[in-house]
Amino acid sequence: MARITNPKTRILALFFVLFLKTIVLAQNAPQGFYFEKVAQTAQFNVAVGMAIAPDGRIFVCEQAGAVYIIENNIRLETPFIDLSDEALQHWDRGLLGIALAPDFEATQHVYLTYVVDHGSLGDFERTDAYGRVTRYTASAINPNIADLATRKVLIGADYASGVPTCFFSHSIGTLRFGMDGSLLIGTGDGASFLTTDAGGLYPDCFGSPEKFDSSEDIGAFRSQKRSSYAGKILRVDPETGQGLPSNPYYTGDASEIESKVWAYGLRNPFRFHLMNDGHTEPDSAKPGSIVIGDVGDFNWEEINISTGGENFGWPCFEGLLAHNSYQNAAEPGQCPDEQEVTPPIAYWSHNEASQSNPPGRMANSITMGSFYAGTKYPAEYQNSFFFADFTREWAAVAKIDEHKRFISEKLFSNNIGSVTDFAYNPQDEYIYLIKLDIGNANSSGVFKIVYDEDVSVESRIEETPGSITLTQNYPNPFNPSTTIIYTLNRTAKVLLKVFDLCGREVATLVNQVLPTGTHKTVFHAGNLPGGVYFYQLTAGHFRKAQKIVLLP
Repeated sequence: MARITNPKTRILALFFVLFLKTIVLAQNAPQGFYFEKVAQTAQFNVAVGMAIAPDGRIFVCEQAGAVYIIENNIRLETPFIDLSDEALQHWDRGLLGIALAPDFEATQHVYLTYVVDHGSLGDFERTDAYGRVTRYTASAINPNIADLATRKVLIGADYASGVPTCFFSHSIGTLRFGMDGSLLIGTGDGASFLTTDAGGLYPDCFGSPEKFDSSEDIGAFRSQKRSSYAGKILRVDPETGQGLPSNPYYTGDASEIESKVWAYGLRNPFRFHLMNDGHTEPDSAKPGSIVIGDVGDFNWEEINISTGGENFGWPCFEGLLAHNSYQNAAEPGQCPDEQEVTPPIAYWSHNEASQSNPPGRMANSITMGSFYAGTKYPAEYQNSFFFADFTREWAAVAKIDEHKRFISEKLFSNNIGSVTDFAYNPQDEYIYLIKLDIGNANSSGVFKIVYDEDVSVESRIEETPGSITLTQNYPNPFNPSTTIIYTLNRTAKVLLKVFDLCGREVATLVNQVLPTGTHKTVFHAGNLPGGVYFYQLTAGHFRKAQKIVLLP
């Protein structure tokens, strides 16, 4: 179970391993690394984002709209804030991003970004939605609770001034502070991922005076329109939400959207992080190089780097190639010339590992991670970025040189689970992550990546024998049925279940002993509503889940 090289630690280590058996998840991590669950008894309603305070408290945001604090390894019972009546939780929409002010100890400012269920209709499949950024201040009486009277809306005070979110995904996502004190915001294109969306698919999102202007009804091409919030990295004043004069497209009017744009041509920059190469002067226009994980369409996942003023090409380009369906759908002037597009520094094919750069792995939903600035990890992991793929469940580590090139990238884990966010904690010098494992509370929540050269935990909670496999269902997305294929290396009791995004079981597909070999199971969705679901295979100690999308 554990290999001890220092005999003085043998007894403690054995106890340590037995104790962690119920709270730690280690999936093929490098020698000496393990994943320790934080607040091990805590359960969250789809935790998706986090921020770590200077005093070590962890602010965890749930997709449904609540923010909880973990303090001294315990999740506090009362939420810091609950915006569930305001946030629209549906598919990939909801409360997705959180950031603490750089001077948090003095100001106690907490920033949140989410999709708004305007009118609180509870119509989760609505296509007339928008993104918002708000700021709250912790109560002077109890710093673990927000003072609701301090609410300030920076972007999206009403529908017409919000971020277009006309489909069930590609919404507003990440908040990060630059080294210069500016607030950086990532926004998706708000367009459909089911088909080529050049506009006209979701008329409810546009047209009336209180909604978006009809000029925004251009689908994914909003990413190429600098006067639209969609498909951008925005850089704003955290006090006002206004654009900064040092931004590359500043018009002279700080309230104009174009004045807030730092980079554009992005599809779904769900998570991004910053390199430590910025400047602390507010007027320097150097927040730090932004490392962006842009979730791709049907062919490529990308990592891009922005220092300000880039056009990354979406929807006209994806990876290094032209996106033919959007090129063909474009009106004159909607697509840039290839030489105007900043190419990604790394990209992964959805279908062919040899076509990826770096080669050897495929990806489907990239989650840009966090920069490790500590010294507790071995030297090869220091000054490196940790990142993951949500769907294929691998994690990797890479260094980026002074020329903004991806170097020394290598696999960290090939079965880490579905990671939604990373954060570096300078207090203990560990990388933290949020993992979403629908139907398995022990494997979901906040984990920290710990390194101990004296203890190597070979196998905990989940064993993953190489010859037991669970493949991605096909077709995906689907309606009304899809096929799931799995291979057993021995006769085993098999459980195959389907869960919704909140972890509720919606179907049991298999519950029986099956022989060695490859098996196919067809899932008929019946009357289930469209949305994101997960199917989970359990066979002995093997357990794995995959994400599926049921079309409405």
